[in-house]
Amino acid sequence: MSPVGDSRPYPHHFLRLSSLPKLLTRDRGGWLPYAEWGPIALVATLLQSAVLAGLFMLLPAVATGAKRLGTNWWPTVGYFTAIGVAYLAAEIAAIQQIGLLLGHPIFGVAVVLASFLVCSGIGSIWSDRLNPSSIQLTAGLLAAMLVIEGAALLAVVHFLQATSLAIRAASAVVLLAPLASLMGLLFPLGLRRFAYADSNRIAWAWAANGFASVVAAPLAALVALEAGSRALFFLGAMAYGVAMVLSRQGPTGPPAWSIKQP
Repeated sequence: MSPVGDSRPYPHHFLRLSSLPKLLTRDRGGWLPYAEWGPIALVATLLQSAVLAGLFMLLPAVATGAKRLGTNWWPTVGYFTAIGVAYLAAEIAAIQQIGLLLGHPIFGVAVVLASFLVCSGIGSIWSDRLNPSSIQLTAGLLAAMLVIEGAALLAVVHFLQATSLAIRAASAVVLLAPLASLMGLLFPLGLRRFAYADSNRIAWAWAANGFASVVAAPLAALVALEAGSRALFFLGAMAYGVAMVLSRQGPTGPPAWSIKQP
């Protein structure tokens, strides 16, 4: 046992996921009506989201006879899934910790969502000025930044808590803006990197990223409940590390939109 902290402020969470397999086999699940239903509902939501999102991603392609991605399909799907998971994990972790800084969850949601959306949009616009080869450096830099955020953000939150609300809100934006701006680069850079010679990959990129956005929400809630919001930053860092590796596996050649059709 360990005391709760600001990274994992859940004093009434007693049912750990590691106990579920043993409890499910004990007395044929007779304990279930008396269990803490929050984690069980989250697990069910995660499984349901994964199945339904996967079906909605795959069934239209099967029904319309859409072209396959080819033999080297997994870097495209894996890359856009990874950056989707990383974005949601970092955003949810920031909402929890910035909410603590601002003194109310509503303030945290407002400041974090506004900062992420605006700065990610600026990053997406700026991506036109960059070469797609910079994708590996960007993903690696983001992974490092998320590790630093996970290790140090709560300390900064505690340091700033005695200041005025305006200073705390401005500090939150300053802390999040560089991170969110870089996060906005990876999707458009990924489209330019992976959509070489086959525009069909663009649709699959959007589908994979949408799948990750749906599944990452209950996944992030489970991780925060079990391991704390710091672990979400580290999860995002690992996902960006995966994206960095997969970005080296993409196809090469002229972009699909530069090929003149007969």
